[in-house]
Amino acid sequence: MAGMETRMAGMETRMAGMETRMAGMETRMAGMETRMAGMETRPTREARMSIEYRATICPYCSCGCGIYLVVKDGKIIGQEPWKAHPVNEGKNCPKG
Repeated sequence: MAGMETRMAGMETRMAGMETRMAGMETRMAGMETRMAGMETRPTREARMSIEYRATICPYCSCGCGIYLVVKDGKIIGQEPWKAHPVNEGKNCPKG
């Protein structure tokens, strides 16, 4: 029985460590959301044209890569990688 109690105590210690790591991850996620809120819309490259770059998240898979939709006259005409995004760091995958 002493061996079982020792294993249970070890599992409880590991669980406490996991909870601490999860709390740290939640704090980092909140910080990322705050930084991303400030990057919602990138200014247009050419003021005389009606081209906008709108920040969004790729909907293809669950990774959450950041992309800019290139919008002209209210219509999406392309996309570019979001170079400052923490997930994909400016790279596009073949899926998105």
